[in-house]
Amino acid sequence: MRIFSRQWTCPVAFLSMVSLSTLSYSQMIDSKEREVQSDLQRAQEALKVNDPDTAVREYRAVLQLDPSNIDASANLGVIAFMQGRYAEAAESFRQVLKLQPDIWKIQALLGMCEKRLGHFTSARSWLEKSFPHLQELKLKIQAGLELAELDYQVGELGKSAEVINTLRQIDPKNLDVIYSAYRTYSDLADSALNAIALLDPESARMHLIIAEHLINEGDRDGAILQYKKVLELAPQLPGAHFELAEALLQKSKTQAEREEAENDFKAELALNPGNINAECRLGDLYLSAGNTRLDDAYKSYARALQLQPDFASAQLGMGKVLIRMGKNQEALAPLREAARLDPIDSTTHYLLAQTFRRLGQTADADRELKIFEGLENSIKKIREVYQEMHQLGHEEEPPESGLQQ
Repeated sequence: MRIFSRQWTCPVAFLSMVSLSTLSYSQMIDSKEREVQSDLQRAQEALKVNDPDTAVREYRAVLQLDPSNIDASANLGVIAFMQGRYAEAAESFRQVLKLQPDIWKIQALLGMCEKRLGHFTSARSWLEKSFPHLQELKLKIQAGLELAELDYQVGELGKSAEVINTLRQIDPKNLDVIYSAYRTYSDLADSALNAIALLDPESARMHLIIAEHLINEGDRDGAILQYKKVLELAPQLPGAHFELAEALLQKSKTQAEREEAENDFKAELALNPGNINAECRLGDLYLSAGNTRLDDAYKSYARALQLQPDFASAQLGMGKVLIRMGKNQEALAPLREAARLDPIDSTTHYLLAQTFRRLGQTADADRELKIFEGLENSIKKIREVYQEMHQLGHEEEPPESGLQQ
């Protein structure tokens, strides 16, 4: 963490007409300021060579000369914080904020101290006030994580999620941020499920949740029954037709199921013409039907792109259609855009590699193939982790009781 610093500003010189006694006082002030500056300089030099003890002595010497020196108090607080002396650090930070209340990073550091001292209400207050104003990346991430944790501990899951959403935009690859998101979003989902179950356990929404759970558990047929129950209870419920169509297409066995899925995608679009996912999945369905429905697929993807040009699935679908139509050169633009929008989709890079090769662009093809292989290896590792988690979950299930009823 970078030590607090700001430009030292000398007072304005007195006018030349001042009396001799005033000049003498001014000279005394100038001498005192020079000594303060020298102490500050020695403290900074000590910190550069990792000698905090010397820095602390110099900063304390500054405060002997100038008790209201913000630089010295702030840096003493930072050093104490880094050394785990949180009560001492908090006192230094409070002194700074008495002199200049709007130093946001000092407010954040005070909040972190208060949290470590067990003063959670005060900590949350300081972090809430300072977090939106912090500019330094590392400090903002740390302050945000600690604020999100405090919100989480008092059950303010919505506030915790808001902070985490901000952190994910700032640093989307930060594992601590991602884990906090996972924990908070999971608890939010559980809380919402409990609320629905208490309010109306036989509602269409409850059946929708059950269907989603069954899909995740691999029970496709059970999920289809639940989705149909949803539509019996609420035929106009947004998303229900789309989810039923998706379930029908999952390992679909018959042409009748595919036709039913097509009708449900169309029903969803009739209710919500702006459902881009439904439009794209309809395009996928047409594309999988073979060359006889390429025009229908093209129209679906085109409508989706008209609604939202930066939708990766629609760009990828358009690229696939153009390849099927033999328009390899034209397919490059949507495929490249799909790769830009969703760089971790291995399918896009594979299609780019194949398309470049057909066009004789060997170097580009090799580059995309290498990206594809790297992503596939990563996906394989993720699958192995999930498989291991699944196996551990089953191993930890308690055995059935051997007692007879």
